Amino acid sequence: MASLSAVPDVVPAAASPLVFSAERAMADLRVIAAAPRPVGSAANGAIGDYLMTQIAALGPVSYTHLDVYKRQLIPQAAAAGNRHMKEFSARL
Repeated sequence: MASLSAVPDVVPAAASPLVFSAERAMADLRVIAAAPRPVGSAANGAIGDYLMTQIAALGPVSYTHLDVYKRQLIPQAAAAGNRHMKEFSARL
């Protein structure tokens, strides 16, 4: 049995996109953590836009975990004025 305390090797950014890469993740984390982003602030909206752009760049993404909610939660959030949910629901 493998030790739970063993740290896996860091996978480089050039690795297959099908494999998690800590280097790729750190690039996004540096952007996310670069400044405070209080809820409702322009900075928070900007990072939401950044994340949605990064997710869209991955290509087709399965949203099956949202299928249960897309008829209830997303329209309710969009109707309540959540800009990101409006944009996200338009893509579904």
